Amino acid sequence: MGILQKSKQGRTVLLAAALLTSGGVASAYAQALPAQREVTERQKTEAKKPILGVEVQDVDRDTADALVLADAKGALIIDILSAGPADKAGLNPTDAILSVNGNAIADAKDLARQIAEL
Repeated sequence: MGILQKSKQGRTVLLAAALLTSGGVASAYAQALPAQREVTERQKTEAKKPILGVEVQDVDRDTADALVLADAKGALIIDILSAGPADKAGLNPTDAILSVNGNAIADAKDLARQIAEL
C-alpha cells in the first residue's frame, strides 16, 4: 500500500508505504527509496528562494507626497511578517523601499523581481 505520484520528470515515485503484519505495521522503506532519492537530489539542486517578509503596494503620487518623496516610485510596505527578515532589519509599515543593492525599485512587482534574483 502506498501513495504514488508523478515527478516533474514524469517518473512514478512512491511517497509512503506500509505493510500490515500480524504484529502491527512494518514500514516498507525499500519501496520508498526512489522518492527519498528524488527529494535528496532536488534539495541539492534547488536553492531556497529569498524572502523579504513584507506585503507591499506601489508608491503612487499621493503616497509619494505624503512621504515627501521626489518621485512616485518604489514599494510601500503595508504589512510585515513577524520575525521575518524585514522585521529583523527594523523595517516598518509605511516605509518605502526605493532600491535593492543600489538598483532603483520602480514598483511592487519590480521589488519582487529583484528580491527573487538575489
